[in-house]
Amino acid sequence: MLAKAYDIAVYGHEGFFRESGEPFIVHPVEVCKILAAMNVDVVTLAAALLHDVVEDSEGRVTLTHIKKALGPEVERIVDGVTKVSRINAPVGNSDTQAKEETIQKMLFAMAEDMRVIFVKLADRLHNMRTIDFVRDEAKKRYKAMETLEIYAPIAHKLGIYSIKWELEDLSFRILHRSEYNEIKRLVSEKKKERESRTKEYMKQLQSALQESGIEAQIEGRFKHYYGIWRKLNEKGKSFGEIYDLVGIRAIVRDIASCYHTLGVVHSIWAPLPGRIKDYIAAPKSNGYRSLHTTVITGYGEPLEVQIRDTQMHEEAEYGLIAHWIYKNKISVKSMQKWINQLLEWRRELLKGSSYLEDLKKELQMDEVFVFTPKGEIKHLPLGSTPIDFAYSIHTEIGHHFSGAKVNGRMVPSSYRLKSGDVVEILVNRSSSGPSLDWLKYVKSSRTKAKIRRFFRDQLQEELVSRGKDILRKVSRQFSVSLDDMMQFDSVRKYLQSQGIGEEEFYSRVGEGTLT
Repeated sequence: MLAKAYDIAVYGHEGFFRESGEPFIVHPVEVCKILAAMNVDVVTLAAALLHDVVEDSEGRVTLTHIKKALGPEVERIVDGVTKVSRINAPVGNSDTQAKEETIQKMLFAMAEDMRVIFVKLADRLHNMRTIDFVRDEAKKRYKAMETLEIYAPIAHKLGIYSIKWELEDLSFRILHRSEYNEIKRLVSEKKKERESRTKEYMKQLQSALQESGIEAQIEGRFKHYYGIWRKLNEKGKSFGEIYDLVGIRAIVRDIASCYHTLGVVHSIWAPLPGRIKDYIAAPKSNGYRSLHTTVITGYGEPLEVQIRDTQMHEEAEYGLIAHWIYKNKISVKSMQKWINQLLEWRRELLKGSSYLEDLKKELQMDEVFVFTPKGEIKHLPLGSTPIDFAYSIHTEIGHHFSGAKVNGRMVPSSYRLKSGDVVEILVNRSSSGPSLDWLKYVKSSRTKAKIRRFFRDQLQEELVSRGKDILRKVSRQFSVSLDDMMQFDSVRKYLQSQGIGEEEFYSRVGEGTLT
């Protein structure tokens, strides 16, 4: 299959060159190599070789040709990547309506087959690696911003950290070159000292684990430039105040060995109170599992140690791709959860009840995990409140929220939940519904969407009437009736692209989300 896909790609791209001067075929081959290093299936690799051929072969190769030669799966993935590649994703302060339309298309294409996302991320990674060859500075900055705002956060949500970190650093270098160079200089100043200490810590831990009969692979890890820059900006720290520039990781045989290793780590170095995180017992929403602990070393400096088994490590590096690889061995709940999330976001956008800026922010957010009184874990965006928690349980619970107890104590609605909190929601079934004031406190885009939807439904009749009045005034400018104007090709195409009827269209105009 791969040989056939390669021959088709060579034929389709013959005579085409990249801005670097290389033959175009080099790009799909490099994308295929990125994915091959992650051990994806052969269908994904074939699609990677052909991901640009429909767009960039002047009609020599079509989806029909691909389906006939390689089957419907390869054709579906190539079609999905082609659709996503045609989208100029909304970044910065783009027009809101354009944002909605483009994100809808992107989410829909990705949700049809998970492997579309894998190929697109690898495609974007190679393009960012070679972005210096792009001569158009505006195009270069746009691609870097699109990568930072859309693709790196998607890689984060999928748990594909190896791609996420590289995309962030490559984009950071283009968008903030002077800051990038300064951080690179600061990091390199004490690089030898840090590397020497890290090797010393690794040697100490390896020796202690051997004495305890634990087989382990010990690695050093260094903080990425973009992560350092964000910490400097968001927390107002100076470079000298950032202590977690380095860390070490122990990769062991199984879960029992993870907890045994944690005990060994704490026997060597004193743990910092409140800095032990058990993501094995309570995984992150993207499936990430590991033990994290921060200790104080003999030099008096903090050191973060991560502990995981081999499968956890594969999943931490490659996220949902690893889940795909292991699909015959482990549950695919995380994969299905992501697909459902994509479809939910798309439905909310189609209804006009979710706002693009909220969605983009949520993609980039860290998260907290909190518990129901029965011990069920709920993952929420960092900064979430009890109202967000109530809506995560059920929309009706959220609508009738009247208060909350956290760890047995009453808290205000504005209380920011912390990982490990046990939250009990108080409900008033006789309440008339949510308050618009809640929008000031809530964090999750889904919570905001549900509250806004409640008020839209309550005011639907009024909004439709108002929308019709506005459109009648517009129709008079064309000297036609409202009914005739609604038959205009441009209007019918818009309704079809949005998947909405006339009532919803009137409502959006009346609400002001369409102007």
